[in-house]
Amino acid sequence: MKNSNNVTFKAARIVLTAVIVTMSVLFPYGILKSQDNNSLEGIVQNFVATQDATVLQPYADALSTSMNSGLFHSAKVKKGFSFYFGIKGSASYINCDNPVVKDANRTFSMMPMAVPQVQIGSLYSTEVSARFMPTISLGKYGSVGTWGIGIKHGFTSHFKNSPIDGAIGFAYNRISINDSKNSEFVNASSMAVNLQFSKELSVFTFYTGVQYEKTSASLKLNYQNLSHSVNYENENKIKAIVGLNIKLGPVNINSDYSFGKTNSVSAGFGFGF
Repeated sequence: MKNSNNVTFKAARIVLTAVIVTMSVLFPYGILKSQDNNSLEGIVQNFVATQDATVLQPYADALSTSMNSGLFHSAKVKKGFSFYFGIKGSASYINCDNPVVKDANRTFSMMPMAVPQVQIGSLYSTEVSARFMPTISLGKYGSVGTWGIGIKHGFTSHFKNSPIDGAIGFAYNRISINDSKNSEFVNASSMAVNLQFSKELSVFTFYTGVQYEKTSASLKLNYQNLSHSVNYENENKIKAIVGLNIKLGPVNINSDYSFGKTNSVSAGFGFGF
């Protein structure tokens, strides 16, 4: 249990660092002159009040892609009981032609995220998965927490001697960020549906897939008697995924790359049997 807690804490630190860095360096070269850089509300206030809110769209797209990355590292669903526990990390590129975003990207060009994940199977060639990181305090910056659930059905198990493994998967994820007063600041929910294929060759598993994802994110800002509310939906709906998993006994090491309007890289490490 101690090792599990350490993994969760390390994952939390990565997520929290991403949140703080993202908000702190959105406009690091004086584009914004916020009067309060010691809170999320202060950092974002002048931007939301004086700039076109669509400038944040690339960050919403990157958040969506990161939330929906690393959902699988094999299309195979084993017969009988199976269990996997590990940590999945991802980083999505923040892409935009807007000069404001380009300027910010000189310092921060990717949106990282990491979260522990558990997979349990199988019943009728179906396994379930869960992601969870409890709400962690950011001190003066607020707090952040994330969770998700998923299900995968291996349809090639219904065919004898299939040369490859195939599955269809569904996942739902949420992330919530509160401000320094513990009020909701950012709330995002996302769903993804994917078609997965993989091939095992000795200790190597080559996997690929195509995925559709939809994310809704809301930004609520209350600062110095001013209130702003902006909603975003991801523009990167479909992506292709290619990756490799290496299995050394119970240890799994995997990495993949996804191609779409917003590209991302994902990596995972875990134990399964």
